[in-house]
Amino acid sequence: MPNPIKYNKKYDKLTDEERELLEINKKSIADFVEQSTSISDIDYATRNAHAKTYAVAKGEFVIDKNVPEELQPFFDKEKYDLTIRFSNAHLKINKNKKDLPAYGFSVKIKDENGNLLANYPLVNFPLFPINSVSTFLKLFTSVNRFYVKKWSSFSLMIQILKIMPSIFTGSFLKNIIKLISKRNDFILSFDFHSVGAYKLGENMMKIKLKPRSIERHFGKKLKVKTLLKVTLKPIISQPMS
Repeated sequence: MPNPIKYNKKYDKLTDEERELLEINKKSIADFVEQSTSISDIDYATRNAHAKTYAVAKGEFVIDKNVPEELQPFFDKEKYDLTIRFSNAHLKINKNKKDLPAYGFSVKIKDENGNLLANYPLVNFPLFPINSVSTFLKLFTSVNRFYVKKWSSFSLMIQILKIMPSIFTGSFLKNIIKLISKRNDFILSFDFHSVGAYKLGENMMKIKLKPRSIERHFGKKLKVKTLLKVTLKPIISQPMS
């Protein structure tokens, strides 16, 4: 395991400004969801991120018997039930347009009674371009308002310009190029990474899921939803470790 970053309680606290921006953002999310039927090409309300669901599947998370000793205390059972949602990251559902290769792999871990133990949203991109809570909230609010109130793009462009220095870095551009080169690949051939970091004992961690023996060009001419219907039953019925 790489040298871990130590957990600090300050990571769980918001400043007064951040709490105020969060309330504004929550209102913009509610407005988006309320008007989502007119924003997307559908007749039902959607989320304001990862609006399109490709499939939902059930599976098992089986703990490897050779799990490192330092991780063993975190698993009190041999296996856990999973519910997994496959999605597209776009806020808007466009029925007649090809989806961008920005995928979500949301994992809910449950006990044998169906009680939720953890919920991890994962995406097929390893980096998040914003390390400021206030910058993210302002950007996300501007995006919601752009769709809901049909505002001029000026306000949104200002927020986008603020994150440009984080986007034009070697590591970020490298991963963008890699994603573009895989734009037509099978959704289950991607690595998936947690959006945020999580507390693991005294340390911080990010989660990464890596596929095993998946053909990246499988079903190249088929739609994602169709591919998942064909493949999920035999794949998800096998234990995940």
